[in-house]
Amino acid sequence: MTPPSRDRGRSIAVEWLPVAVIMLIALWLRAHQLGRESVWYDEYITISKIHPGSLLETLREQIQFDWFMVPFYHILQYGWTAIFGVSPLAVRWLSILFGMAAMPVLYLLARDLYGRFAGLFAILLMALSPYYIYHSQGIRAYALTLLLGLLSGWLLLRAARGGGRSWWIAQAAATTLLLWTHLLGALILAPQGLYLLLFHRQPWRRFLLWCAYHLAVVATVAIWLSTLSGGVGSPPVEPLPLEAIPQALVTYDQGPLARLEYVLPKDAPPEDLSPALVTLMGLREDWGFQSLRMYAMRWLAAAYLLLLALAGADLADRLQRMLQIRGVPGRWLAQALLVGTLYGLLYITCRTLLEEPWPIRLIPILGTVFAVIFFVRPAKPREPETGVTIYLWLWWSIPVLLMYAIMFVSSRTLFEQRFAIFALPLLYVLAAGGLQRLPGLPLRALAAAMLCGLLLFQTRAYENMPVRHGYLPAARYIESEAAPGDAVIQHLLYQQWLFAYNLGESDLALLESNGMEELYEKTQTEAQARGSVWVVLLSRPALSGGGPDQEGVSEEFAAGLAERGMRYDMRVFPGMQNIYVFHCFPPGAPPEG
Repeated sequence: MTPPSRDRGRSIAVEWLPVAVIMLIALWLRAHQLGRESVWYDEYITISKIHPGSLLETLREQIQFDWFMVPFYHILQYGWTAIFGVSPLAVRWLSILFGMAAMPVLYLLARDLYGRFAGLFAILLMALSPYYIYHSQGIRAYALTLLLGLLSGWLLLRAARGGGRSWWIAQAAATTLLLWTHLLGALILAPQGLYLLLFHRQPWRRFLLWCAYHLAVVATVAIWLSTLSGGVGSPPVEPLPLEAIPQALVTYDQGPLARLEYVLPKDAPPEDLSPALVTLMGLREDWGFQSLRMYAMRWLAAAYLLLLALAGADLADRLQRMLQIRGVPGRWLAQALLVGTLYGLLYITCRTLLEEPWPIRLIPILGTVFAVIFFVRPAKPREPETGVTIYLWLWWSIPVLLMYAIMFVSSRTLFEQRFAIFALPLLYVLAAGGLQRLPGLPLRALAAAMLCGLLLFQTRAYENMPVRHGYLPAARYIESEAAPGDAVIQHLLYQQWLFAYNLGESDLALLESNGMEELYEKTQTEAQARGSVWVVLLSRPALSGGGPDQEGVSEEFAAGLAERGMRYDMRVFPGMQNIYVFHCFPPGAPPEG
């Protein structure tokens, strides 16, 4: 007879083996070509303020720039760098570890509510998500905010549904750390408080104790914030249109693809792009700026429509049974929407994949998805109680709605999707629950494969392109091409900081310019004195809607050089912010070579 302990260990291994497989996929996607990523402004103000040997000095510097990121992450980062060093690559691994640790928490949350299959499906979506890959690589606190937010929400469910005192203590600890990681982590208290008030207010003493404790934590954070002497101000902003709310709720995976309109120059040669991006965008010989945006938005919209259709299938079926409606096929309407979405995706796939047979391209993607998702056969879907379902929808939506309300009242820039990063994965959980409502394994398999395929395509689309910006490849390019004694002119203050940091120690002379007229004058003077000079600009195409110090700068500078009779070679390094490198020569200089 097999000992019970051995059976239990075998059962645990069978359950967590597919979780480990998915996490290995996620780890590869997050670590693949990690060293190519430049340090951009938000990351610069985090990593450049680390003072080895002085934690207090580090925190004092961070507070001046990151007032909304309270010090818990910076303390952990300081300890990490004391062991592994302060290189960007080393610090990015800290965020990867936080992002990876969030996946088992999401699995446990979805598994406890809908079963093992739903848990696997939810973490597979997170593993493939460009949004979570991006923030799991960032030198910022958002991966830690994601981990603590998911942990706080899951622990609350376990505590409220019969857990003992230890669960409540663990939940309070996770929430406290969340609030001391990011100020807007306090947004999670709203859906949690509503859930407890509506469904678990008895006993009243426990509910009031929960409220009092978390109000005390919020008060301590507020007191700490009131002591800051700088860094807390930001200029007032105009309220965003109401359309920003649904965009923030469902389009958070847009990341790099939504920025393609200004990330890639209109004349970027297809051979410089990843094969997946060329395929995804349906590039032709005459492809242009507008067609590129059209294809990107089409695929993004398809992914979100499918996610909402899956989540809606669960909600429609539950509402129909709650209201005991007879003869109104709520679930079937949601399934009809889902089937229509799937056929639409097949049509988009056929049109986008040019003239090549589309099934051949889809076979490896679908095969990988099937192998991972159906490693464990889906069991009969669980039925979480109505209160839990409402809690999931509140957890997903309330933080975003509150962010918009705070921004509207305060006129401050507080409406950013990443500030609610702990709420966005709930759409994956709801979609995983809805997936199990679909009739028949073939339809469930098709929906799961199409959604995972969409996310995988989005992730692979920018695999050969730096996601943040091109400062690091630009610096490497200049280092390899520059002659001894060459100088580099950096335009505008923040760009000067970033280029110098990504360049590192160098023999190149770094010069500064803070206006276009000064830039022209210094470029001409240095080119005549040295024979040539390098100029580094951050610029977005004029149609991108960038700020006045970024939009169309490269076009304006090139036109100014032509007016002055100066010859130049230009190369663009695309990313979230494009970096243009000009190698400029004085008027009348003979062509190179």
